[in-house]
Amino acid sequence: MKTVIRITLLLCVCCPIMARAQITFQWTDLPINAGTVIDYVNSDVLSPISLDPGSAGHQNWDFTNISVSESFQHRWLDPTTTPHIGLYPTANRCFTSDDVHYGYYCLTSAGLWWCGQDTTVYQDGEPVYTFPCTYGDTWTTSWWTSPYPQVTVENEIDYEVDGWGTITDQLGTFNCLRIKRHLTITMTTPWMTTVMTYWGYDWFVPGYGDLVMMESNIDEPDPYFTQGYFRRIVGINTGVRPFPDQTALPNQVTLSPAYPNPFNPSTQINFSLPKPGDVSLVIFDQLGRQVAQLAEGRFTAGQYQATFEGSRLASGLYLATLRVDGAAYTQKLVLMK
Repeated sequence: MKTVIRITLLLCVCCPIMARAQITFQWTDLPINAGTVIDYVNSDVLSPISLDPGSAGHQNWDFTNISVSESFQHRWLDPTTTPHIGLYPTANRCFTSDDVHYGYYCLTSAGLWWCGQDTTVYQDGEPVYTFPCTYGDTWTTSWWTSPYPQVTVENEIDYEVDGWGTITDQLGTFNCLRIKRHLTITMTTPWMTTVMTYWGYDWFVPGYGDLVMMESNIDEPDPYFTQGYFRRIVGINTGVRPFPDQTALPNQVTLSPAYPNPFNPSTQINFSLPKPGDVSLVIFDQLGRQVAQLAEGRFTAGQYQATFEGSRLASGLYLATLRVDGAAYTQKLVLMK
C-alpha cells in the first residue's frame, strides 16, 4: 500500500509587492486570520506530473504553463470555536476544509508551529518556519506523534532558503523566496520500522504565503526532481475587506458603530486607519472570554470592513475591541435571536 503524507502550509494575503528585489519574509506576511478563505488547485497526489523546480540562487520562475484542475478550499477559523481546542492551549490559528477535520497552528513573531490535527497532538514540536526569513537561512524542525497504540511517527525537515527572485503564476508576478525542504518520516511499530523521504519547494510571496508548492515522489533521491505534486493559490477572500474606491485617507483611527445592532446572526464592523499599523479586532462575551478574532496583523492605511458571525453563540451582550499600535477602542454589540 502506498502511503502519502503531505505537509501543507496554508497561508494568505494582503497586497503583492512589485519591486524586483531580494526580500525578507516576516511573520506579519502571514495574516492567517479567522474569516480568511483560500482557494487552491492541485494535481492528483497519486498521479505525478512533469515539473521543473529550477535551480538555486537568483531566478525568475514562471509556472503559468502548468495545468492542474483538482480544487479545494481552506477556511481559517477562530480556534476557540472549534471542537478540539482543549488539546491545543497555545493554538491561535486553525483551518478546516470540511468542518470535520481541523488543523491547529501557533503563530508568533519568532515562528510558526504546527500543533496538530484533530485529536493527534504533535509532541516536542519546533517551528515549521522561523522569522524573519531571508535568502541563505537554514534550519531543521522535528516533532513526533503516536496516532495509534504502539505506533510512533517521527518527522524531521531540513529547510534552506536557496533561491530568490520573481515568480509568475495565475495571480501575477511577485517578488519571492524559494524554500527547499527535505522531509524524513520514520514510522516505528513493534514489528517494523519504515523510513520515507521526499523533497519539496515553497515559493513564498509576502501577503500570500506559499503561493506555489511542489513536492517530489516518495523516496526521490534527486532534489531537482522532474515529476511530482503541484499546488497553487488561485483566490483569496479575507474576513476583513478594504472599502472599494477610497479617495482619501482617514485622519484618525475610528471604530464605527456596527450595523445592524442588535443583530442576528451577523453584523458589519468598520474601522479606519490614518497610517499603517499593527491591528487586532477581537470579540469578547460579558465574562471577558474571547469568542472571535476578526483581524490580526499589519494593515495599511485606509478603511476596512469586518463581518462578525454569531450563529453559534448565545443571545446576549458582546464587546468588539479594536487595538491599533497599543491603543484600544471598544463598542457594545447585542446578539438577539
